Amino acid sequence: MKKIFAMLLAVMCVVSLAACDMSGAIVYDLGNVDRANYFQTYYDNLVDQYGKAKVESDDTYGNVLTGVAVARLLDFTGDGIYELYVAFADGTTPYVNRQMVVGFEYGSATLLDEEITSKATADDKAPTICLYTDDSNRAYIVKGEDMSASADYTTYVQTRGEEKIYAFETEFTEQDGTELAGTYERISLADFTDEDSKLVFDENDKVIDSIKGQAK
Repeated sequence: MKKIFAMLLAVMCVVSLAACDMSGAIVYDLGNVDRANYFQTYYDNLVDQYGKAKVESDDTYGNVLTGVAVARLLDFTGDGIYELYVAFADGTTPYVNRQMVVGFEYGSATLLDEEITSKATADDKAPTICLYTDDSNRAYIVKGEDMSASADYTTYVQTRGEEKIYAFETEFTEQDGTELAGTYERISLADFTDEDSKLVFDENDKVIDSIKGQAK
């Protein structure tokens, strides 16, 4: 009996560990199924339209990102709830050129849909995506014609009642290239390296797996 009991305990432990491994795929908690379903549908529709993320070679820009190349879950509104950030190539340039932020409140909300124009330096051939997260875990999109000199940190606010919901605003400006404390992710859209692609695509996988793991 003791041996059988021990074997049962061992099996239970293995099952428990497997469950932990499976749940480990959900890095970002979206809070509810409806939000996960909406983000899943939105992402899938973009992929159907613009294709999956991939790296292609261009004579002028070197290796470039194309398709729906970047997916991130970040809190742009400061309410502790993730929004979906995506960057993709719409086919009008050889590289990724548009970015969107999608929220889920009152059903759904598109916070941002714009061309990517910011550059790490003024002389760069192509734009750079720059995402900043401050110490309170609020996310910003960093913008500027030359971010090595100065940049605007832009994010979103939720309003209620008669006021606009998800109003866009500029929070603050970095001057003389002095970076603020926090976490940055920079993605160059030209001369993309193998190391760059691993970092970007690994994080994409975490985001997509988290959404799929919570959608039904």
